[in-house]
Amino acid sequence: MVNYGASGACQTCKRRKIKCDQNRPGCQRCAKIGKQCPGYLDGWDLNFRSENDALLAKAATQQRPVHGKSSTLGISQISSAGSSASGSPNTSPFLGDEVADSIHQHAILLFFQDYTIESCGRCPGYLNYLPQLYGRSTKNSLLPVALLAAAYANMAQKFDRQDIAIKAMSHYRKALRVANAVLSNNLETTSDTTMTAIMLLGLYECINTTISEVNATQHTQGLVVLLDLRLDVLAEGPSLLQTVCCQMQRHNLDFRLPPRPIHTRLISFLNMSEPANQMCLNMQHVSKWVAEVHLVILAGHANSPHQDLLRDFAVLEEKLCHWNRTALVSLSYQKVQSECPSTEMRHDNYSGFWTVGIWNKHRATRILLHQLLLELLQSMEEIQQRANIDVCSLNYLEVKSHAIIQEMTGDILASVPFSLGEMSVPPKSVGGYFLVWSLQTIIRCPFASSQQHDEAITVLERVGRQCGIRCATMIAKSSQHYDLYKKG
Repeated sequence: MVNYGASGACQTCKRRKIKCDQNRPGCQRCAKIGKQCPGYLDGWDLNFRSENDALLAKAATQQRPVHGKSSTLGISQISSAGSSASGSPNTSPFLGDEVADSIHQHAILLFFQDYTIESCGRCPGYLNYLPQLYGRSTKNSLLPVALLAAAYANMAQKFDRQDIAIKAMSHYRKALRVANAVLSNNLETTSDTTMTAIMLLGLYECINTTISEVNATQHTQGLVVLLDLRLDVLAEGPSLLQTVCCQMQRHNLDFRLPPRPIHTRLISFLNMSEPANQMCLNMQHVSKWVAEVHLVILAGHANSPHQDLLRDFAVLEEKLCHWNRTALVSLSYQKVQSECPSTEMRHDNYSGFWTVGIWNKHRATRILLHQLLLELLQSMEEIQQRANIDVCSLNYLEVKSHAIIQEMTGDILASVPFSLGEMSVPPKSVGGYFLVWSLQTIIRCPFASSQQHDEAITVLERVGRQCGIRCATMIAKSSQHYDLYKKG
């Protein structure tokens, strides 16, 4: 691939036609005029953007399809070749197959770049096995169709292409039809290929979602059932077991549901010597306590077991603190203070996207634990149950929980520059994808500061815009509408 000297400057400096210093996380030119720097294009876009005209000229000269070669197609060609000036599909006889194949190839390559993480050291990787599974699959089997749905959705959202979004939706519907056929076949139901494909359908919902949160979790719940069948047969979990366990615990925490027996069973197959698996087990313990507290608050009875719940809270908090101390050694990261003396902003540096994702799941879980404690204390005050417990202890708990929520929220926000590729690691959409749940937790927490709340919304909007993850944009908008409703 050839880079024809495309500028790496931020979009603001390009519009102003001035030289950008390309500082990370944002350029000083934007800072001087009081604007938030929009960031920089990644290497994929810079490399591919200028090769379009060459391919189009070559095709026009030959007046026939070019077969047997893999052409390199740029994003601007996808824009120009996919539709004519009038906005209708391009029906040129010598461009059809080649352009379609190139869009197909580049959508998949872009998805691999954006959403796969190679295994390294403590990091087991994320979807790193996907290219190999895809290479072994037949054209119309479930995995390639599901992959194309997610890949087209990723490309459509990142480059604002409605025609490619339609392709994504078409492949998604086809994948659902193929999935129904596959799930009726006992041999294929529990294969790695089937479960990875269903995981990709869940990812499609996150990238291109137009539906409610409840419906968006259906694919994860289906994966839980398939994994349980798989474990009955093989007595060991597939490579995506940890990812699915985290997803189902997030769902339970979001909706304040207790873990089901199948969830406990799946987590029991994880290797608890690994910090990420320990974190997943902690999420399960917290989700159980959160569900119990939620029911007690809803019941509002004076004879509820408040003291037992407070004792259980202390045990859970110690487990989370122990994990924190251990992970600071095994999953260490560096706290980097801003070089600008006028600000106290911190930008933490991690070993990779997977590591920062694990840390932020832990932080979001701890925020939810302390949020429910504060809600429980408020409930106890309303039904006059504080008199039976040492008031000083309760006041101390309340102050400490507020402080911990502020600390965990600050740590999540300090991870944003790394997660969005503004530091030493090249950007990947998966970094933004890993941020979404923790940011959502912040904006739903009434005990985060208004400044932290607003910053989390701003980052979600940026994740939606920069990473092409539509659910991030929807969460940010719904939070803004809720804020306006409260003010009104």
